[in-house]
Amino acid sequence: MRVDPLPGREDVMDRLSGALTGADAGPAVVVSGAPGIGKSAVLAALAADAATRGFRVVAGAATQYDGAPLGPLVTVTAGLTDALSAAERAELGSDALGVDLGSLGDERYRTARAVARIAARIAAREPLLVVVDDVHWADPATAEVLAHLLRHRVPGMVLAVGHRTGRLAPLLRRALVPIDGDVHVRLGPLPADVAAALLVGVPANRRAELVASSGGNPFYLRELARHRGGSVPTSVLAALRAEFAALSEPVRLAAQGAAVTGEPFDPVLAAAAAGLDVDEALDAVDELVGVDLVTVTPDPRRFRFRHPLVREAVHELAGTRWRRAAHARLAATLAAQGAAPAERAPHVLAAARPGDRDAIALLTAAAAEVTGRSPATAARWLRGAVDLVGSDAAERAGLLRKLAKVLGTAGRLPAAREALTELTALVPPGSERADVVVLAANLDLQLGHHDAARALLDDALAGQADPRSPAAARLQVALAAVGMHAGDYRAMRAAAAEAMASARTGGDPGLRALAAATLAVAEYHVGDVPAARACAAEAGLLAAGFDEAQVARRIGVIAWLGWAQWFTEDYAAAEATFTLGCEVTRRRGLGFVLAELQAGLACTLLSRGRIADAAREAEDAGDAAELTGARLALGMATMTRAEAALLRGDTDVALALSSRTSAELAPSDVAGRVVCGPVLAEAHLAAGGARAAAATLLDIGGGADLVHVEPTWQPRWYEILTHAALARAEHAAAADWADRAARAAAGLGLAGRTAAAARARGAVLLAGADPVRAVEALAEAVELFGVAGCPLEVARSRVLAGQALAACGRSDGAVRELRAAESAAAAAGAESVRKPAVEALRALGRRPRRGAAGLSAREKEVAALAAAGLSDREIAARLVVSQRTVAGHLARARSKLGARTRTGLVEALTTGE
Repeated sequence: MRVDPLPGREDVMDRLSGALTGADAGPAVVVSGAPGIGKSAVLAALAADAATRGFRVVAGAATQYDGAPLGPLVTVTAGLTDALSAAERAELGSDALGVDLGSLGDERYRTARAVARIAARIAAREPLLVVVDDVHWADPATAEVLAHLLRHRVPGMVLAVGHRTGRLAPLLRRALVPIDGDVHVRLGPLPADVAAALLVGVPANRRAELVASSGGNPFYLRELARHRGGSVPTSVLAALRAEFAALSEPVRLAAQGAAVTGEPFDPVLAAAAAGLDVDEALDAVDELVGVDLVTVTPDPRRFRFRHPLVREAVHELAGTRWRRAAHARLAATLAAQGAAPAERAPHVLAAARPGDRDAIALLTAAAAEVTGRSPATAARWLRGAVDLVGSDAAERAGLLRKLAKVLGTAGRLPAAREALTELTALVPPGSERADVVVLAANLDLQLGHHDAARALLDDALAGQADPRSPAAARLQVALAAVGMHAGDYRAMRAAAAEAMASARTGGDPGLRALAAATLAVAEYHVGDVPAARACAAEAGLLAAGFDEAQVARRIGVIAWLGWAQWFTEDYAAAEATFTLGCEVTRRRGLGFVLAELQAGLACTLLSRGRIADAAREAEDAGDAAELTGARLALGMATMTRAEAALLRGDTDVALALSSRTSAELAPSDVAGRVVCGPVLAEAHLAAGGARAAAATLLDIGGGADLVHVEPTWQPRWYEILTHAALARAEHAAAADWADRAARAAAGLGLAGRTAAAARARGAVLLAGADPVRAVEALAEAVELFGVAGCPLEVARSRVLAGQALAACGRSDGAVRELRAAESAAAAAGAESVRKPAVEALRALGRRPRRGAAGLSAREKEVAALAAAGLSDREIAARLVVSQRTVAGHLARARSKLGARTRTGLVEALTTGE
């Protein structure tokens, strides 16, 4: 059964119907337009159409003036959880059954994941439509959840949102960029004949006049039509004013109280806001229902205005002074009822006057209550508290510190930077001001303002009475970070060395550890690996003596140390360091640094060959960085995801991720571009774009000498350039790039870099028909990558070594190398490494190994669910991934097991063949 389309919106409804038909892909529907144009009516018609098609429909809406954290999603989540069976509730667990998961801070993306898990479970058995209207009024926490759901689509769920044109929060605006299958419609005016047909009972001679006055806007048209007789009102507000003026004073007051209270409103609270007794207010609400100003909701204790614009008009007609007094009465009533600070805060903020001590305390407490789940809401209340404080500089400074922190956690980095500027003026010169300057400079780095950060730090250092003070050391560490991100590695080392000299004069082991870890990274970037290792060892020894509280206070030590260990190929130590940092950050609610630590852990796990673990950690890091605006961590996490996809054989995904990240970087962000370069180039190379791969590296690296790339990273770049040249049969160029790789690796003392150069040389020799010398070079690569602790690089080298041995006629040795490569790659899920090993084995007349032992952990999981009888859609819902991802895992599993069909896959798993 098809629901009749709305008059004048037939084409729109046909387009929206297409989204329902394509629900398996998890499309988004976006309906936008001017106030009153009919967005809610279109979404309601879509919901009715979906219900007739067997969809489960759940809906919610944001409301103006209210903004309670996650308010619109409470109704949505209740509708979703009601659809779960008792067994499903138990399986999903308590964390997936509510939108408020506690104080999550940077990990509040887990709220969205909980909603997605519930939705996926439902969508696996029945199509699902989730409608959220008026998202232009959505509170920040709701906007974050919706943005996450738009970035991570749930198969079988259509997410439909409505908003006023031009009124979206930036986070939602970015997330609403359409992809294939989405339907975006912007509603325009109704055609004149359709608009006229809506005016039932209006004399024909007035219809044209009303249609012209309304501009084809359905709401305006209805409101104008209400005022029959006399002249047409000059505006809808005037029409509503006339309607409102006809009411008795108690009824007008009740309406105004309702507009202030919230939507839907409780008549008891509306009475308090209006200053009426409850019985009088209830009588007034009955009259408001009778004149159709308000309507009854499914909950008989709650009412709402007939349209949000009506509430908006009544709210404005009440006047500023009356509204402030109403908010004060409402805040007092809520306090008497024992309401939590967060429930009272909006009304206190609207009613308070400068110097109100109770209001400042309440707003501060309310901010603390909601910071974990909605830091942007907390920031609004803290900003209000700051504005209420008088001339007390110490109190104002304390509030500004809290404000800057929650703004940073909320990803409002420009606003956080402004708060720090204001704070700097209140803090006396000395150690405390230096700490504020360091925070401000770090934000400048995140915003890409390298020159501003450097100037700020230089100015602060010039103002230090003692250039060897602890404050000076902290400023120098921050200056070293600026040098690194700007690609000025010698300036980075100079600043880090100054920080180390200053730290050694004091007795603070935490500051010494920070300076040593920073200097370790700096020494690495200028190519002095022994010095980098010595500094990292010193920092590690000092940090080993920290208890958890000290780790929390010196979390920067952990971040610098983890990267120093990763850069110098001490991957086991780096994993332990980053893991410690993540654990402490979560337990202590440290916020902004979590995404960077997670990104570092993801990089480390990938280096150690743990593709699935690395991808999960990188996704967590990316989701956290999206919320906090941690641009640098987001770039690192995204490139790790791209590299993991490349290893899995998902070349299109890798190319899309790395291309997008590279395109978003400014030319001045040298460090970010250098991180992107190798992954983007390898993705191009895997996709058959050897020319694009070489061009990418030479552009980002600054030419053949790679002047923008730190010396310690150049061997990897030159190896990729070698393979790109070989792919284009440019053997002389490939030999030159391989020679450059060898020269760049010489003397570094990094086994992995020397191995990369050896592999490049081996590839050139193999292509040049010198397989004997190629075997020697590739054996060196296998050994040195093993020393470095990079198992997948060992496997990649073994594939080439096997091919070289085969070219020498040493088939037994070739098979051993290729079998070892195939086994390691299959266990890790590295299809891009396993596939060439299998092809080389088949060329030697050998069949690849069969059986589940050759599958990756994820492939085993997906194959086992398929063997249990679940469809691709059900598996996707169970694992909260796309059906395309499931199909890819199953295809690779069938390939590895030699199974042509799903039935053959089940048989292979069952028999172990």
